[in-house]
Amino acid sequence: MRKETQNKAMIRQTALCDWLDLSRSGLDKLRKKDPSFPRPLKDGDARQAAAFYVVAEVQSWLQSKIEARDAANAPVIPFDDEQQSKHQRRIAT
Repeated sequence: MRKETQNKAMIRQTALCDWLDLSRSGLDKLRKKDPSFPRPLKDGDARQAAAFYVVAEVQSWLQSKIEARDAANAPVIPFDDEQQSKHQRRIAT
């Protein structure tokens, strides 16, 4: 039951800004720049209604960014001689 509650936990936009160490305008820029960033839930129809984010969605987004960073920094394993010749043959064809 505890895990189910955590998945549904929500955080106010101001608290999210504190958590990510961003200003409100910085968070807005991040949302516009990265379409995969979780969308907020508004507490009403008013333009200035409080915005909330689902904690699990933000954590999932962060995890995907960490995995992408780690994959980009993965060590390059050099070809051995046999692999190198196979690779060169594929490029030549």
